[in-house]
Amino acid sequence: MKAIRRHKKTLAAGTLLLAAVCIGTLTAGNLNPPAPPTSGTMKTLDQVEPRIPIPASATPTDVFTINQPGSYYLTGDRHCSDAGIQVNVECDD
Repeated sequence: MKAIRRHKKTLAAGTLLLAAVCIGTLTAGNLNPPAPPTSGTMKTLDQVEPRIPIPASATPTDVFTINQPGSYYLTGDRHCSDAGIQVNVECDD
């Protein structure tokens, strides 16, 4: 019985030692970059995809009509008296 307990303790100690060795050898390496990024690598959203603002309104306003293709975005809450945004589409036959 004592031999089994001693064996379990030795196995547990060996497992902990093995885990410590593995953790010690599995490092990420040097995480400091060799140099900072060069300037001018990032583009603004307008350079990537120009967007057209749809203005916000605190009081009810008329319909905002979209007649041109493009990327649109809301600048804030828009309170409308009827329909909020109308999109006019031309279909090619």
